[in-house]
Amino acid sequence: MLNLENKKILLFDLDGTMADTEPLHWTAYNALLEDCGVHLTPENIRNYIGHSESAIYDMIKRDYGIDFDYQTFAGERLKKYLELVRKLNLRPRPFMEDILRSFKGKMGIVTSQMPHIVKELLKFWDYERFFPKAYVFCCHDGRLTKKGIYKNVFSAFGIAPCDMGSVVLFEDSLHYINEAKKLGMTVVGVEHTYNKGTLINCDAILS
Repeated sequence: MLNLENKKILLFDLDGTMADTEPLHWTAYNALLEDCGVHLTPENIRNYIGHSESAIYDMIKRDYGIDFDYQTFAGERLKKYLELVRKLNLRPRPFMEDILRSFKGKMGIVTSQMPHIVKELLKFWDYERFFPKAYVFCCHDGRLTKKGIYKNVFSAFGIAPCDMGSVVLFEDSLHYINEAKKLGMTVVGVEHTYNKGTLINCDAILS
């Protein structure tokens, strides 16, 4: 594990990083897409990882020549996803527990997930005290990417360019890993089923 002793701020992506949520998300996708005659394989899914909810819907519509109402599909899919989280009692990854017990600096979440889903997960995991609302940054609707939202993150935490070396990002998407490295952040890549063997340019990798 990377030495966090001299780090001041930890930033976490949520899906696939803080917890192994990806399989449950895609189980929910396939449950809804069954009515359209579509089943997403792991190979298909890798193309969608790291994109916002709305962007994934647009990609699926394009790739499979189907159409569905965004709001209805999103509501039903995320409802199914949260049902699976509770049914399977999905817990955060073990490294999260270790960090929360020992890290003395500030921590935030930067995610493409919708705010109400983040809120539900933090409540389910009893993590609300570790991640106050002011330090949860969502770019869920496609209008603002994670790259664009970093400006808001740095402002909230009072991070100057010269301080980037004291910031650690935990992330499972190679695209955002590369963006974070360009900004001077230390990056911990988190491997899972859908990105195994693809993460490069990381200071450390957790699997």
